[in-house]
Amino acid sequence: DPLVGKIVDERYEVIRLVGAGAMGAVYEVRHLRLGKRFAMKVIRQEFGQAPEFSARFEREAKSTSRLEHPNCISVTDYGHAATGELYLVMEYLEGRPLSEFIGKPAPVSIAFPLVRQILLGLQHAHSAGVIHRDIKPENVIVLDASDGSRVVKVLDFGVAKFDAARYLALAAQHRA
Repeated sequence: DPLVGKIVDERYEVIRLVGAGAMGAVYEVRHLRLGKRFAMKVIRQEFGQAPEFSARFEREAKSTSRLEHPNCISVTDYGHAATGELYLVMEYLEGRPLSEFIGKPAPVSIAFPLVRQILLGLQHAHSAGVIHRDIKPENVIVLDASDGSRVVKVLDFGVAKFDAARYLALAAQHRA
């Protein structure tokens, strides 16, 4: 992969390709000053230069960065690389997609906590005015916690819609 080993925006060293899709790829990166690992979603140049994709990507970055919840991916940065690609930096997760768990019998004691965490993450997003619109097993990662439990993270808010009216109404309800 041509990005592996490169420095993006003078801050991130691209370590390895994690996965790729039609619009771009996700890489493991290291912040040069902090020495900390992150995941970086990079949109291919041809998409990043199209205004509608650029606007969608910026919307994902801004809407996802509002989410501060243990069951939602944490976004820390976004920008345009010198080579023209758009990028989004988020916490690096080592886990398995929920799709690996589907189709296998699971007792309620395992399935219920996973579903509950997905719903808690979505509830938080909705309360922040962020409507995911693409929830599917591939957009949910299951992590193994140090205590033996499983933690769910909802990710890929790429087609999310920010509903400002909903956010303001819910904020007003919380203040009352």
